[in-house]
Amino acid sequence: MIESVVREYCEKRCWCLHAVNCRTNHCHVVVTAPNYDGEQVRDQLKSWGKRRMKERERQLGVAEECVRDRWWTRKGSVRYLFDEDSLSAATTYASEAQDVGGSSANSL
Repeated sequence: MIESVVREYCEKRCWCLHAVNCRTNHCHVVVTAPNYDGEQVRDQLKSWGKRRMKERERQLGVAEECVRDRWWTRKGSVRYLFDEDSLSAATTYASEAQDVGGSSANSL
């Protein structure tokens, strides 16, 4: 669900989504978002995701007093990429390395 929310929000903002890979306990996103700093991008994606997850709980009939308000940990890492090699390594790591238990891309 969160992957589709990330895709939708990036499209809405005209951001270039290079990779998204949501795991059971975290999510990797590689995005180019001109005129936004990484923290703004992270916070907006988390906010949009939270809103959609709360909507989903309501659709499933969860009582309002039981709808979760907190879905994410505070903050989250943000890395800035300044060249094509870094972008390629980050995209590969986000898309593939998580499934094989890591790789040399861990040096990002």
